[in-house]
Amino acid sequence: MSYTRRKFLKTGVKVFGSVMIFTYTLSVDGISLAQGTGSKIADKEQVMPHISVKLYPGRTEEEKQRLARAILEDVVDIIQCSSDSVSVAIEDIDPSDWKEEVYKPEIQGKADKLYKKPGYSM
Repeated sequence: MSYTRRKFLKTGVKVFGSVMIFTYTLSVDGISLAQGTGSKIADKEQVMPHISVKLYPGRTEEEKQRLARAILEDVVDIIQCSSDSVSVAIEDIDPSDWKEEVYKPEIQGKADKLYKKPGYSM
């Protein structure tokens, strides 16, 4: 059974102001796992994932927009979530601050969580 191909089968939708209330059946590869009701705001699929990109300054706004779009497309395709669920932040970090703000806390300090390690060390 593959958990990468989840889908919600919405069986009814009611709209109350800006909150959408729906009933659903959760199925994985055609096997029904859960039924219930929820709201679009409270649905955990609507509040994840958040991707944070840190890089040296110098990229144009257009390059950052293209990068964010490419990340969004791949995230939606790979984890099968709605594009409305995804947020992407891009933060410029001065090279002189990289070691203290990025390398030590996020690369060295979370090495066990890195799926792609850098080819450099500091």
